[in-house]
Amino acid sequence: MRGRDLTRLPGVALAAALVLPAHQAAAEPSGYLHRSEVRQFIGEMVTKHAFVRKDLNRVFSQAQFQPAIIKAMTQPVEATIASWQAYRSIFISPQRLEAGVQFWNLNADPLARAAREFGVPEEIIGKPATADLIHGQTDEGDFGISYAKADHILYYLISGVQPEDVPAYGFTAAEVELVRKRLDSTHWKRRLPTVAVMSQTAIGEFYLRPVDY
Repeated sequence: MRGRDLTRLPGVALAAALVLPAHQAAAEPSGYLHRSEVRQFIGEMVTKHAFVRKDLNRVFSQAQFQPAIIKAMTQPVEATIASWQAYRSIFISPQRLEAGVQFWNLNADPLARAAREFGVPEEIIGKPATADLIHGQTDEGDFGISYAKADHILYYLISGVQPEDVPAYGFTAAEVELVRKRLDSTHWKRRLPTVAVMSQTAIGEFYLRPVDY
């Protein structure tokens, strides 16, 4: 039986390393391969998932103890905040509140319609999109333009309107250029990769490929 793809091995090594107690990892920063629990894990991956033992041995022999990762896992920032009131202040800021109100006012009609049709409160729908990975970060802030404006500009661009003509619909040239650049730079995500056509039944020039514009 052919072994599993080696590109998956780094993730396997991390997963196994995380099951080691932090104090044991700190006491023995190297030599993971000789540990009984690691050898047991390798045996399970070989038996159950068809990994190649020698490849796993190589990966674990190169594993290194990372104190910063252990510290981040065992001492999360949330543990240093005494109460919800203190934690709340990180995310509920005047800047975020102002951005939320602006979004709500700009999209009042669709928000109200969505609330009626789906039963989701407008204050939930209107929350600025964010991964909450950085304090105060929002997706629109990173983008540099509101989604409402970007959606309209995108509509005109993919409808065939030339970029230089889109400002006539109520947008600045800078806003149009921002959306156009993002559209062009991500076009590869919306196209199938070039492939070698081996037969008339293969995906290739014998079939129409999906395009977005």
